[in-house]
Amino acid sequence: MPTKAQLLDLGADERNIIDRETHPAFSESSVPLTSHEIKWLGAKGLYHLCHLRPMSVFVAVIGNMWVEHGHHRLQDMLVSMETKGYTVAIEEIKDGCVLPMDHMGQMRTEATYLALDSGAEWLFMVENDVLLELDTLERLMAWDFPVVFPYINDLEQRYSTDVLPLSGPRLKPRTGLYPVLWAVNSAMLFNTRVFNAVGPDVWGDHYGINEYQLAQKLNHVGHRIYVDTNTVVDVARSPTRHRAWTWDELWDHTRKSFDKSRNEERDRRPPPGMDPAFTNGQIAPSGAYVPLGRSLTRSHQPFTDRTPQAAPSLNRAERRRLKRAENHANSD
Repeated sequence: MPTKAQLLDLGADERNIIDRETHPAFSESSVPLTSHEIKWLGAKGLYHLCHLRPMSVFVAVIGNMWVEHGHHRLQDMLVSMETKGYTVAIEEIKDGCVLPMDHMGQMRTEATYLALDSGAEWLFMVENDVLLELDTLERLMAWDFPVVFPYINDLEQRYSTDVLPLSGPRLKPRTGLYPVLWAVNSAMLFNTRVFNAVGPDVWGDHYGINEYQLAQKLNHVGHRIYVDTNTVVDVARSPTRHRAWTWDELWDHTRKSFDKSRNEERDRRPPPGMDPAFTNGQIAPSGAYVPLGRSLTRSHQPFTDRTPQAAPSLNRAERRRLKRAENHANSD
């Protein structure tokens, strides 16, 4: 911020320079910002509205049927964020699908409500087949745009992108930030205030809405999806396009997916080469990678004693006030 002398040199009216608490235009504010938050906001602080936890992120994972390396890469990204001081929360949204994707709308709605109720400023919604990088989330947030998606690199390439593209229009990687008509929903970053306009149930019921309908609803209230092609993330499986399958292929896939979702152990293995003997508890007895702590332990604590506790002791100011009142009563 420029000094008063610098502002005067620039021709500012001294009456408009707020340099003291007694100035007519001064408004007191004690919203706590950490040194990290002040650093992250930088020039954004000039237009950033009041928020108790600026740059806080609620990460909602759609299901838990992780592809190989998917889980530990997400965990490592969150550890990197926390190490730098970001406030980050993660929640896996339970999969209630019986037929392919028939619960997707409710899962995304649940994720959105959780982000709003948590008070987070950002919602990052990600699927189990996305292979994130350590800086994926930071790079998307740095744009400070309401809706930003990363560039998706389809490793499986089940379908030709000439026939079934991943965005409209088609984009090339590492060419900047682009507004699009629609984009595949594998990983999405939203400022949670967006849902004040479109509603947390924008996702619809059951199968939910498709990528174009999401973009259409956002556009209806003045928002547009941007794709950061400089932030490239690999996706292990091609986006599901059930209409491109034959009837027999669809039902064979349905049966296998249903059996897998009910019976198969989830792939939560640690990064390759990690030795459990030197991880300081980051690998659970089950072999799962838990660098953020064992949520299973945290969520299954027994109920504590609910017996009413004694009233908290009075603070020093209250004790002085009561003492003065007592002395005044005795003097009378």
